[in-house]
Amino acid sequence: MFKRSVFITLILVSAAGNSVIAQQDGLFTPNTALDVMSGSVADVTSDGQWLAVTVQSRRDRTDVDHMRFGDPTYVSPASTRVLLIETTSGDQEWLFGDPVQVRGLTWSPDDTQLGYFLMVGGQYQLRVYDIESGNTRSVSLSTAKEISSNSPLIWAPDGSSVLLSLRPEAWAEEAQQAFAVMTSGPVVVQDSRNDFLAWDRVRNLANRQVAALVNVSSGSVEEILPEADVQGLRFGESGDFVTYTAVKPQKTAYERNEGTEYEILKLVLDGSAPESIVAASERRTNPNWNKAGDAFVYSEEGNVFLRKLEEDSATNLTEQHRGSVSEDDSTKMSFSPNSHS
Repeated sequence: MFKRSVFITLILVSAAGNSVIAQQDGLFTPNTALDVMSGSVADVTSDGQWLAVTVQSRRDRTDVDHMRFGDPTYVSPASTRVLLIETTSGDQEWLFGDPVQVRGLTWSPDDTQLGYFLMVGGQYQLRVYDIESGNTRSVSLSTAKEISSNSPLIWAPDGSSVLLSLRPEAWAEEAQQAFAVMTSGPVVVQDSRNDFLAWDRVRNLANRQVAALVNVSSGSVEEILPEADVQGLRFGESGDFVTYTAVKPQKTAYERNEGTEYEILKLVLDGSAPESIVAASERRTNPNWNKAGDAFVYSEEGNVFLRKLEEDSATNLTEQHRGSVSEDDSTKMSFSPNSHS
């Protein structure tokens, strides 16, 4: 593993550093700094044979319209080069001829396809690259709803479909109008007597989405959840259910750990209603799932808990390893103002 990590690092330095090396004999200027390339591994196949690497320079992020900061419909332009690396030989291939706006690069479970979102005409499109043939195809979704700019791209275990999120109907118009009111009006009021400050109401719009399954062959779309703020979507190993965290803002938070409720749920993909695993609470549980997706561990107040989906409660794995500590041990300090030689 160490040798492979070193090898991958050397490949990235070679791929991303050519433009810097070419300028080492000249003066270091602002343009030199803007053109420095940096590489980041977006995803690696399960066998470690293929890497998908994004390569960017600072210049690629200089066209951001900062006047639209906070606009839920605005996607900051960030040109990216995508490099595919075969790790056993070190062979490299650029996925695109020119820099593009791309995100969500994810290898399929069988390591033969690379899925990603490509910005085309102001909207993200789902694309799939086949490593064997070298061909890329666009998956045309059978819905008028747009792919969310913050959508995940999660392959089903059998590789037949991907899980992503869509924007609700008329979402863009509502979000644009809400942002315009906050930035174009002569008077903007932020009133703490309301559940949400006006800016929070606008920001919350960015998280409204509809989770959907998309067949990568036909483009058919199955919406599996109603409009909601959903995070941490993942398949169970069997592929017949998903788990996720529902995020439910209640009010603008003025202190930590308040204002938003979090609930962990399981959804069997047979039309069933979601099943609550961890009840909604302002205390957020950050699950670390096992591969099968039927159990997770999490920490709480210094303990580590194991929760199996087939059980109604969690097991404290560290309780028997924790001993009581006397109040006189490290919780009190005695001192004297008199110095001692």
